[in-house]
Amino acid sequence: MEKRETGKRLKRLRQECDMTQREVAAIINRNQQSIAQWENGQAMPDTPTLFGLLRLYGVTSLDEFYGAALTPNADKSNEIDVSELIKAPDVTLQRRTDSLARNFLSMDDEGRDKVEKTALKEKRRYDAMNVDAHSHREILVYNMPASAGRGTYLHDDTTAQRVRLPNVPADADYGVRIQGDSMEPNLQDGDIAFIKSMPEIQNGDIGLFVLNDEGYCKRLRIDERQRKVLLESINPKYPPIEIFPEDNLRTLGKVLNGN
Repeated sequence: MEKRETGKRLKRLRQECDMTQREVAAIINRNQQSIAQWENGQAMPDTPTLFGLLRLYGVTSLDEFYGAALTPNADKSNEIDVSELIKAPDVTLQRRTDSLARNFLSMDDEGRDKVEKTALKEKRRYDAMNVDAHSHREILVYNMPASAGRGTYLHDDTTAQRVRLPNVPADADYGVRIQGDSMEPNLQDGDIAFIKSMPEIQNGDIGLFVLNDEGYCKRLRIDERQRKVLLESINPKYPPIEIFPEDNLRTLGKVLNGN
């Protein structure tokens, strides 16, 4: 393979790994100019360096790198032992993991928080997909969310649909999609809260409420000493909502999966 074609393939592999020339140079202890010269076809890496690059890029064989099977009768004097390239059962996965780790470490705290929340949601989705089919149950899920933040109006004619879901509690009567982050980490934005219909719940339980025509998913807290009734969030950045005599509070049911 000529230098230019080799360089193109090395560049493509590096880009697929989401790495810069500077990062590659630092890992293999070479300068960035050398990486650029190899990728531009101006020079060729020596054999040990080529080994290191292929291992770094997750290439497990020369056939994979050159894109064609070696001719059986070809001169074997130039063959390379690639056994050292295979360092893990799935080097491609390791390559992607390393790339994600580098990107994660380069973010600020806000970016890392978003990545962690997304990862948690995807883990839940994956777990749901791999639950045995017999553990699924069809349940009515309301699309108008019960707010886990500031409150969302609940209409009597809220549209709903029947959804087959895993791990639905046996005594759940329906589900409601949560909106907001005030019940994190127990209930994330977009999660389904499973509700058991009841007009009253116990002190300390999480429930679904309608307060002055606004829907809330909160923890009921009755402070007998101070004679206060509060709707509390789990997320500490949200202050509790105090219930006053003139307020209209109605309990719709108990949340079975929020504790």
